[in-house]
Amino acid sequence: MASKMKDKFNEGFCVGIIDEDRKNLDYLKEFVLAIENKYLKLWKHNTKNQYIIQIRPVIEKWVLKICEDSGINIGDFNLPDDWKKLVMITKSVSSKEDQRFIRLFKEMKKRKVEPVLQLQSWLEYLKTNKFNADINRL
Repeated sequence: MASKMKDKFNEGFCVGIIDEDRKNLDYLKEFVLAIENKYLKLWKHNTKNQYIIQIRPVIEKWVLKICEDSGINIGDFNLPDDWKKLVMITKSVSSKEDQRFIRLFKEMKKRKVEPVLQLQSWLEYLKTNKFNADINRL
């Protein structure tokens, strides 16, 4: 992902979404941490219109935690409540096309699950304000 941001979108606008891994990407050294909370981090490149959103912790644990916090039973969506089993699913399918994840995230939006709404809000704002985004408005 970082190499695509550097090469393909070198001077253009882009937003990358990554897990917060134990070891940060080298490319992240070119970014400044703009916003941080329990579930998400937003990084802004020092000189480019590039942003990285980190899901914290890794996406599978993030999904399980926000389901737990909001009272959503992930099993109702035919997904496991064990993060290692969830990893096997997320790594083997295109989750953006998997109906289980689509239904789960629709339910999260319906229930106004804050981390999901915040992620959506950041993405919509950055997409709308590609070259004149004001981090303070987020």
